[in-house]
Amino acid sequence: MGLLDQLGSMLGGHQEVERLANGEGNFEDPNSPDHDRFGQMLGHASPEDLQASVRQAAERIETQDYTDHVTPGVNGTNPLGMVGQGGLSTIASTIMGSLMHHGSGGGTGMFGGGGGGGGFGSLMNMIPGLRTTDPNQMDASQVAVLADYARRNHPDAFSHAASQLGQQNPSLLQHLLGNKFMMMAAAGLATKFLSSRFKH
Repeated sequence: MGLLDQLGSMLGGHQEVERLANGEGNFEDPNSPDHDRFGQMLGHASPEDLQASVRQAAERIETQDYTDHVTPGVNGTNPLGMVGQGGLSTIASTIMGSLMHHGSGGGTGMFGGGGGGGGFGSLMNMIPGLRTTDPNQMDASQVAVLADYARRNHPDAFSHAASQLGQQNPSLLQHLLGNKFMMMAAAGLATKFLSSRFKH
């Protein structure tokens, strides 16, 4: 049995994978087996496939839906506040590192061009509401501002950071993305899984 077949059986068979690919994953219920299925896919997906799936979901999700998800207190929820300071620092440093990396290509990116200090310090000038660039000092609202800015303005950097988090700590990814975003990303990954399976 090949790796793709093993993964298919771990995910509950072809029908379950097709259901996820059709965007029918249930991420609203914390006890839904789809959370485990997504975790299995994260563990087996290539970083490129995961990044592409998150990137596609980032383009498709309604801007307000994502802003509402990450902003503490909206709809009575605070998903980022549930990860603790260590989790917040990890999310923030991953997003900031990705913004720096993706924004510095060829001197024309986010922090490229004439050297006037630049670096993390310039993030505070570019991101409304950001009060610190020290990930260890960021509370949930600061991480929310950072994540929302990255998703809106630098989706490549956001999806790169999300794929890194997903492969290191799927739980943090879930808090960062939210249920609707997760459902879309899972659909993208399941579609890639199905298409690669049929190629073999």
